Amino acid sequence: MKSARAAIRRVLGVQPKMRVQFRADGLGVKGKNLGFLENPRFAAAWETARQLNAEAWNNDVPDIRWRAHTCCWAATQAMHIEGDFVECGVHGGLLSLTVANFLGFAGTGRNFWLFDTFAGIPLEQLAPADRPYAEQLNKDHHHTDIFDIATRNFSPFPNARLVRGLLPGTLAGAEIKRIAYLSMDLNNAPAE
Repeated sequence: MKSARAAIRRVLGVQPKMRVQFRADGLGVKGKNLGFLENPRFAAAWETARQLNAEAWNNDVPDIRWRAHTCCWAATQAMHIEGDFVECGVHGGLLSLTVANFLGFAGTGRNFWLFDTFAGIPLEQLAPADRPYAEQLNKDHHHTDIFDIATRNFSPFPNARLVRGLLPGTLAGAEIKRIAYLSMDLNNAPAE
């Protein structure tokens, strides 16, 4: 009986409902190791970043723990490579603060370059087809200038370098000689 139902679903193109163990940030997983969610070092780094970003996200901080853990893993690998850390598309610093707290970045001797307008997605760089999505993101999440919030959030890290302005233009003023870690999420294809 089960195989007959499965065959009918396959012919009709109907997908069975998937019961997932973890669902967030547009991702649902089943049968994967979720131990990182319980890792005390990661959990503390995430929770600190989440709390500090509550104001930047109007108390609606997105659950991007899977992405944040991936960034922490990549940043840990990058600690074995010479160079600075760079994030393009910082907003209040949810990802980069998780990474900085996870690594104890203040004591690494490296710079963390943090590029953003800190005032939303610049619409003038976008193709007309991309503007409605960016306008909605700006309306829902990026409608206020949060540079002061980001500055406060990164105050425990004297080696955090917040660079305000449009990319790629602001890269020219940064004294980056070598990059060990790069995270980019601009919601802006031309700048990326």
